[in-house]
Amino acid sequence: MTQIPDLKNCSFIPQGGRASYFLSEYLINLCYTKKYAHGADERIGRLPFGLVGTFRDHLCKWHMLTNDLEFKEEYPACLNSYQNIEEFSTAVREETVKKISKEWSKATNEKIAASVSYYFDQYTRLIQAAGVLRVFDLCLLRRLKEALQDEEIAILSSGRPSIGMEEEEKLLRLAAGVSKGRMPKAGAEKALQKIYEKYCYWTMGYYDEKPKNFDDYKGALEGFIARNPTALLEQRKKLMQEQAQRRKAIRASLDADMKRIALMAFEAAYLKDYNKYSVNKIIYYAEPLLREAAKRSNYSPEFVKDLVPEEVLALLKGKKPDSKKVKERIKHSVLISYPNQMIILTGKDAARFEKEYIEESRDETTITGRSACRGMAKGIVRVVHSQADFGKLRKGDILVVINTGPDFVPVLHKVSAIIAEEGGITAHVSVISRELGIPCIVGAINATSIFKDGELVEVDAEKGVARKIS
Repeated sequence: MTQIPDLKNCSFIPQGGRASYFLSEYLINLCYTKKYAHGADERIGRLPFGLVGTFRDHLCKWHMLTNDLEFKEEYPACLNSYQNIEEFSTAVREETVKKISKEWSKATNEKIAASVSYYFDQYTRLIQAAGVLRVFDLCLLRRLKEALQDEEIAILSSGRPSIGMEEEEKLLRLAAGVSKGRMPKAGAEKALQKIYEKYCYWTMGYYDEKPKNFDDYKGALEGFIARNPTALLEQRKKLMQEQAQRRKAIRASLDADMKRIALMAFEAAYLKDYNKYSVNKIIYYAEPLLREAAKRSNYSPEFVKDLVPEEVLALLKGKKPDSKKVKERIKHSVLISYPNQMIILTGKDAARFEKEYIEESRDETTITGRSACRGMAKGIVRVVHSQADFGKLRKGDILVVINTGPDFVPVLHKVSAIIAEEGGITAHVSVISRELGIPCIVGAINATSIFKDGELVEVDAEKGVARKIS
């Protein structure tokens, strides 16, 4: 039996989750063991004490390990370092892409192993920035709640377009130019190619999300042309103007210190999005490298992505992993990470840990969270964890998720409301729901297990409440 550490003095703060290969989860947790993440590198701030990741059949959920004292001590440094995150993410991303975007078929196993190890290190660097932004999010939310209601906080933390909306707006503008005859075919193709090259990897993620190809962009452009792109642009402009006016009115009521906090909230959502864009880009450029490592080891790329880093590197030296151990981790595991140490629990040990520290009693009919975007809706529940579930969605459905990601954007136009477990003001679902004007409740803990496909629910995103209708 594995010795489980005593964490009774720690707070377990839910941090959402996603469909994920085990390797992705492991690298995220690995970051919390590094010295640079806990103060050795002060450029972007330090991470909280630790992270717990629960993993079941490629579905991962995270909890931040911290305490109130740590938040009180970290708060000033966190808010002072956030401005460095965009520069940091850009530098790590571009350096990584430059070093790993190569042809690997003729490289030696030693060269591939060194490059894979380098990629893993750079990945954890970007995850450090993502973790700091989560601390930043929690700090901001605590301060903003001192003076504002949930819906006011949502308005203050929106405005700067997300990467996904930036991409879609460029497609809409191109579609408007084509539909009005201002853009010749050759010019439209060239403009579309630029959009493709900049954003194709934006839909990548921790699991089997695929990059978009050029035909995907051609299809999206044709779809926007058929939907009156000029009118869609005007609708979006009107929504953004209304939000800007409300944001201005709310800011005017704040004192100088809270205005400073509000400005940070405005920037924070974009920074979170930008960091994810950076992570997704290096994942995209690492794909050929990992595929070559898998090919040489006679395993599928999917199998390799369920290993831990040491097992991947050992493959390139001819050492096979313990398949039984790999399957046990995938079926059910818990990763506990804190400075200089990571513990992996499986099977009964994992279940025992979750029961002691994570499982909570819950209401099986009503769920409460925060309003990310106001509105009311009634509809049929569809629980979605990954792209594999997108086909379930029908017009008017209520989308229930842990969190959305860039790959969700094309299907969000179908839904009448969103209920999400992740609750940060910088969470993707918080940002995208406001940009699209979809009623949304966030911070709805255990929503994906309480609500089931096919159930009729009523969403009151004015009050942050959703309930089953019998």
